[in-house]
Amino acid sequence: MKTSIFTLLIFAVISCSPQSSSNPEEINHTSFASSLDSMMKLDQGFRKQISEAMKSNLSLPTSIYQEMEKVDSSNQAWLKIKLEKNGWPEKSKIGEKAARAVFLLIQHADLPDIETYYPQLQSLADMGKQVKSMQP
Repeated sequence: MKTSIFTLLIFAVISCSPQSSSNPEEINHTSFASSLDSMMKLDQGFRKQISEAMKSNLSLPTSIYQEMEKVDSSNQAWLKIKLEKNGWPEKSKIGEKAARAVFLLIQHADLPDIETYYPQLQSLADMGKQVKSMQP
């Protein structure tokens, strides 16, 4: 499990490395969306395991919660850098799946981070530039 998490995190970092562009500050939306997809799979994978175990009354090793927390922290640190630099991305630029991923990753952040980025999401939603339903 640790190897697959590490591999996916490396993929996410590599796929979002700077691409040649006329504007070095410009985000590559395709790479960004691809990274978000990988991160969301990890994020939701842990939660699905936990949910299924709870439904079946199975116990899980405490290490799964520790791994989930590490992945959440890593995902959020990466995403916060992108959001600080570029703001909350529009659905039309990254796609609905990636837009949901941004929401889910921030949803698992600490309250101050949620409060920081929520106004950006709300503004886009008010303009119709963000997904209406944030269900995975």
